[in-house]
Amino acid sequence: MEFSLVKNGSSFAWEQLKKHTDSWFMLSLKSFGMTFVMIGGLCVYMLCALFLYGFMAITPHSFVYDPAWYVQVLVLVFFLVGIYQALIHIVSYSNVPVANTLDVAYGKPMRKFSNRVQTRALLFVPLLQAIIIGLGLICFVVPGIYFGVRFSLARSIAIDEQCRSTHALATSWRMTQDSFWSLLPVGILSALLLLFPITRILNMFFPFVDLLMSHTYVFLKQK
Repeated sequence: MEFSLVKNGSSFAWEQLKKHTDSWFMLSLKSFGMTFVMIGGLCVYMLCALFLYGFMAITPHSFVYDPAWYVQVLVLVFFLVGIYQALIHIVSYSNVPVANTLDVAYGKPMRKFSNRVQTRALLFVPLLQAIIIGLGLICFVVPGIYFGVRFSLARSIAIDEQCRSTHALATSWRMTQDSFWSLLPVGILSALLLLFPITRILNMFFPFVDLLMSHTYVFLKQK
């Protein structure tokens, strides 16, 4: 197992964050706001369902004639729109120097991406990754770890090439073909920082991991 990628990527991320401490804080704060919106939306949705089906004793025999079903769908739509707006707001916040970590890793002026590109990178690519990796984890865990490493660059590719989600996944698979053992420590470190309960709730390491993955992607692309 090689540790050069995770060592160099971590050093790069740390140096960038030391230069922009306020940016780290603001990006973490905005990421926490996104999490708050998601949790709040889910709570409202569950309370709505509890009120309609519990206190009002409405039973969904047929969703066509059940007004509670339409109310829940409406609440869910507002919930999803709120998440979408929060995600776009985080990525497109131009006053944060490390918001576009990909161009920071390239060392060039930050580009502005369309909502379509941002949506693919923040919603569709992670969703496809979660499905594939989840299926792999069910199959004795090891395949899930393997898929996670092989598809780890998909988000950066979706932003950089402004391509479809499936193309980003396919390109990530191709780029990581000979770099699995080098990328494995990067994946392990990212998972530990993002999946630890406290850091996951507060999103404390969101900018660090984003810079780490962007640096890793740029290095492998230019290799």
